[in-house]
Amino acid sequence: MGPNQSSASRIQYIHEVTFSLNLAFVVMGLVFVYAADAVILPLDKLEFSVNKLLHIRQTDFFRGYSEFFLPGMVLALCIWRLLRLSSRAQLIREILRWVGGVTALVAVPAYWLCMTYSAGRRYGWNPFHGIQLYELVPVLVWASLFLRGKWPIPWWGNILAVSLHYGFWLWQFWPLFLTLLTGYGGSAAVTPIVGFGASLAWVLYARQPGHDQDLI
Repeated sequence: MGPNQSSASRIQYIHEVTFSLNLAFVVMGLVFVYAADAVILPLDKLEFSVNKLLHIRQTDFFRGYSEFFLPGMVLALCIWRLLRLSSRAQLIREILRWVGGVTALVAVPAYWLCMTYSAGRRYGWNPFHGIQLYELVPVLVWASLFLRGKWPIPWWGNILAVSLHYGFWLWQFWPLFLTLLTGYGGSAAVTPIVGFGASLAWVLYARQPGHDQDLI
């Protein structure tokens, strides 16, 4: 395996890991938004058991971490193993290229929109009335042009596009960051951080020479 092949393999590996983490954490976030008590209660019991094992006091100011991260990591590991089993298949590479890109860019914003609508619909909040939903339109247009090789700008321009996109969504998640930093839950605040990492890994993966395009 030559240096270029080795570098491409490492980038694919990183993309697979970040894709798996991104998808798993978003799924966990949606579970806590929409799942029935029959699903939430076992997760609450898991957290109680972990806190008891680690001698962590059961208080309102240290809740929501184990029940989010432990199942999330297990789910991410399962997704990653499935990708690894077929990592050399062309179908998996196309999934990583197209589905991986859309997931990296859209999954976290979609989760925020679902979470916000679920919490605010009783007060009349509608995602179609907010700028957040429409921010995704130019991002998806850019992603389509980028993947088709019709976005003739240097690599740093694509990194800048991803950074601006996630800068906007990190701002939207800021209230959750405050609860995460103060110890009062807020585990889902990690989703935009992981999503940003997944997006950067996807950009590096999609611009590899083996993908029949020159995006540099």
